Formats: sequence, C-alpha cells, structure tokens
Amino acid sequence: MKNILNKLPLIAVFALSLAACREAEPAVEVETKETTIIREVEVEKPAAETKEKPGILERTANKVDGEINKEADKIIDEIGDDN
Repeated sequence: MKNILNKLPLIAVFALSLAACREAEPAVEVETKETTIIREVEVEKPAAETKEKPGILERTANKVDGEINKEADKIIDEIGDDN
C-alpha cells in the first residue's frame, strides 16, 4: 500500500502534464450560417417573327449575282431573239 501511495504524486504529475499539452476545446459551439444569394434576371428574347439581317457573305453574293445577271442580260440582248 505504501508503494502505491508513494507513486501517486508521480502519477498525478504525469497525468497533469498530459492534460496540459492538449489543445483546449471551445466551451461554446460556434454555429456557422450559410447564405445563398439567388439573382433573378429577365432576358428579353426577340420575337421569332423578326427577320434576321443577312450576313456579309450573303450581301456580297447578292451584289455579285445582280452584276452577273446584268451582264448576262446585256449579252442576251446583243445576240438577239432567235424566234
């Protein structure tokens, strides 16, 4: 029994040294709140009936076709009517 009583202060010092090295946990739990932000945006779509503007290639092709048609008409007029 004396042997255990003699070792009791040694055990107490050892236990305190282990407890002192641990990180202290907060006594109060901190609640984290997450907020979600939703942005509503209205987008106006053009009506399906609106006619799209032709692109640069289409406009150029139309000009070239018009010029070729004028030249073809001149050549046909020069040749004359076969009937």
